[in-house]
Amino acid sequence: MKQNINRTVAFDDSPEIKGWTSFFSYIPDIMIGMNNNFFSFKNGDLYEHHIGERNTFYDQKSPSTICVVFNDFPSDDKIFKTIFLESNQAWNIALETNYTNSTILSNEFQKKESRWFAYTRRSENNEDLTGISVTGIGKLIDYTNNIATFSHIDGSINIGDGLYQIINDNAELIGEINFKTATTLSLDSSSIMTPIERCFCFSKKNSRVESGSVRGYYMKVELENDEDEHVELFAVNSKAVKSYV
Repeated sequence: MKQNINRTVAFDDSPEIKGWTSFFSYIPDIMIGMNNNFFSFKNGDLYEHHIGERNTFYDQKSPSTICVVFNDFPSDDKIFKTIFLESNQAWNIALETNYTNSTILSNEFQKKESRWFAYTRRSENNEDLTGISVTGIGKLIDYTNNIATFSHIDGSINIGDGLYQIINDNAELIGEINFKTATTLSLDSSSIMTPIERCFCFSKKNSRVESGSVRGYYMKVELENDEDEHVELFAVNSKAVKSYV
């Protein structure tokens, strides 16, 4: 269902622009321009624009958002590996493809010369159990005092991974691993589910920590910035290769 969102359209009257430039989240009752200044009324109060904190209208602050779509060769599935921002600041980013969703936080970007660089992250959907983030362990032999015993613990399983069990063909999260030996896993005391002996178990890594690539035939990139400083964004780029899977 399409969501109806009201927006106020901004018009730039400068000789270089002379056009509609952006959409704002504020909805005034009345707008008026006078002596090269812009004023509006809201709920009986008079406001002057272009002064005070950026992105704050009628005492309500909203972030700046921009949406771009990468869709070259739309019939091909692609692997989107990186995001480059030509900007004076890094932005928070939400990624969406026809397969999955993910995010990149502004503090996960690195400055490389005049651009900001970040790798894309794998799916953050906890129900997505595909890929190298999942490792089978085997059937649970014993569970006592938050310690799960198995015949063998694979070396790829690490502290911080989630431990799951299969119940009636459904995967249930038991809890987070906080210690391991060659045959046992110790779980955080705030375990979500009680492990059941003889059930098959597996571990799953945090997709954001593991990192990876985003796949799909298109990628929608929604950028968000809530800084009070002047921010410029010139271009958004991504390195993508064709998927042959």
